[in-house]
Formats: sequence, structure tokens, C-alpha cells
Amino acid sequence: MGDGLIDLKSLRLRADDALAPPKPKPRLPRYRPGEKFLKGPIPLKWLTRAASLPGKALHVAIALWFQGGVEKSATVRLNLSRLQVFGVERSAGSRALERLSARRLVTVAHRRGCAPIVTILEV
Repeated sequence: MGDGLIDLKSLRLRADDALAPPKPKPRLPRYRPGEKFLKGPIPLKWLTRAASLPGKALHVAIALWFQGGVEKSATVRLNLSRLQVFGVERSAGSRALERLSARRLVTVAHRRGCAPIVTILEV
């Protein structure tokens, strides 16, 4: 090989190297008819700000987007006791709403004895 010639045998394809069609990429899981799902798209900038907050803020943020998708509205009544489905207790949900509000991701209108009314804001 030292004479500058190329060994053509080393470039030949072997039978196991034959061009096989690429394997299809696995698809993302889809919801089934009748199942609940999270409606999007959710702006990544909004989501990353919520994710950077401590505690259960991201859980509450996802619950808000879910409820907003159900009601087809950016303003929803958030029943804090229903957050248990997302693994969030009432007190943690209240703190999370305060954090989301402080970060200007939502506005929250409180009324004594009623579920807070939350509006999802643009960032």
C-alpha cells in the first residue's frame, strides 16, 4: 500500500453493510378517543419561566393550560382542590399561583370563599 494505490477491496460493501431502509422513528404517544389531553401549543418561553420557579409552580402551570384548553379561554376558574390530580395540595397550589403571578405569567383575582380566577398572560 505504500505505493500510493488504493485497495479497492477495502472499499467494497459487504453483504451485512447493504443499504437497508432506515428504521422509522418512534411516534409520540397519542391520546385515545375519550381520553383527556393537554392542548397546545404552549409557548416555550412561557413554559421555561414557569419551570424555573420553585415548588409546584410547573404543575399548576400545566393544570392552568389544561383547564384553558378545556374552556377554550385564557381565563379560567382554578379550583385548588382539583389540583390534587396533578399532585398539588391546596396550600402548595396557592403558593405556586403567587409565584406564577409574581413572574407575570398569570394574573389572579381572589374572592373570599370562591376559586381564584386566573388569566394566562403572554410573555
